[in-house]
Amino acid sequence: ITQFSSLFSSHFHASFRITPRTQIPLKLVVRKSGVTAENMLCIAVSDTGCGISEEQQKYVFDPFFSTKERGVGLGLSVSHGIINEHLGRISIESKKGEGTTFHLELPLADEKEEILSE
Repeated sequence: ITQFSSLFSSHFHASFRITPRTQIPLKLVVRKSGVTAENMLCIAVSDTGCGISEEQQKYVFDPFFSTKERGVGLGLSVSHGIINEHLGRISIESKKGEGTTFHLELPLADEKEEILSE
């Protein structure tokens, strides 16, 4: 739970920092994956910021990559690690000047797993 709190907090904080104050800063969409065989929860985190260029998108999950003057470049790298650790996926969709959406996919526990973990 702590890892996921950190993961979402990091994404929301980044979205609020880069979105112009005159725009709606964040849109959160949560839905279960349409691919039932995978049984994944899909979460989309979108902002209306300046977007990320195609070239920079190749590196956003690399440790120490940052486009910010005072950025450390660990937030998305850590998020990527947390998602992978839980057998999930994270991807980026962005257009320069239009904002960014991160798509997170996390496997849902089936009923047997939930009962065993209680």
